[in-house]
Amino acid sequence: MTDQRGAEPDEIGPAVYGFVSGADARAIGGAVVTLAGANGEQVARTGTQADGGYEFHLAAGGSYVLVVSSTALSPDLPPVAARVEVADGPVRHDVALGGPAPDGGPGPDRGELRATVRAGSTGSAVAGAAVLVSAADGTVAGSGTTGADGAFTLADLAPGTYTLTAAGHAPVVQVVRVAPGEALPLRIELGTESSRDSAAGGTPVGN
Repeated sequence: MTDQRGAEPDEIGPAVYGFVSGADARAIGGAVVTLAGANGEQVARTGTQADGGYEFHLAAGGSYVLVVSSTALSPDLPPVAARVEVADGPVRHDVALGGPAPDGGPGPDRGELRATVRAGSTGSAVAGAAVLVSAADGTVAGSGTTGADGAFTLADLAPGTYTLTAAGHAPVVQVVRVAPGEALPLRIELGTESSRDSAAGGTPVGN
């Protein structure tokens, strides 16, 4: 069946638009779509329409990271992140969600997330990688860039489920659960420019 969706935005200029569906190709309405800049800062956030569509109009082209999450609606669908390059016109980027989500649960106290970003090919630390941490509803809990040792720390987090996106090569997205009083250590391995533009990754340090 031909997909009748996907008409380009009416307005001329830089834009990102597309449709979010499940593994069965059915549209997912109400998913949270977050667009972040190359520095990890949130540029815009929206929810998908009933047909799964979303649309962002941008002030300028550039390199962006798109994060799509529906964990608040369907916990069995983990989020997906992708790098999107925008020039001077609209760019379509469709997203298919699917796969299992990790087990776990929130607690009553605050927690901390400590991530170390390394290159998947060499294992060396990646300095200057953009890291974005967002809650299940798409609200950004924190963002920044890794230091010379590839480390990034975000403290004073309320317990719950967060989506961590690291972008330095092909972006990597991981669902993490912050427990009460816990400093959660993670090792995130980035792929290369030739890697898929979306992947689930990250390993607890010591595992």
